[in-house]
Amino acid sequence: MFVEIWMARKDPAVRILVYEALIADGPAYSNHLPIIAKFLGIDYQQHYDAEEQAALYSKVAHLVSREIMLQHVNKFDDHFIAQRGKELGRALRIMVPVPKVRRASAARRESTVLSSQTVDWLQDQWMEKMTPVTGHASYDEFA
Repeated sequence: MFVEIWMARKDPAVRILVYEALIADGPAYSNHLPIIAKFLGIDYQQHYDAEEQAALYSKVAHLVSREIMLQHVNKFDDHFIAQRGKELGRALRIMVPVPKVRRASAARRESTVLSSQTVDWLQDQWMEKMTPVTGHASYDEFA
């Protein structure tokens, strides 16, 4: 998937954001909202003064927060893909909708620790598939 992202990076219809940078920006996503708005063709600066922009950013940040997503988890479970595939008779197998947003838990964080063998395998895969295309030797370098 990263190779495809890399190849699409200069397409004007594609805007690539680094997830780690987005969440590191904090709850207000203040550095990313203007970038996203511009990409979507929204000229918010023309319509809002600085105070209104700040209020708008705050509202958007609230609406895309984990807390709000957890309150509306059915909007983030891809149920529509299974439903539409079934309606059109195109689903080879019906997907079971699964929430994409979950509550953070210590147990889940602990279970995401990768073994050294897995890390080595991922690095080998990166070197084989990504480095020849992008010139980047690691994900950190790529992002």
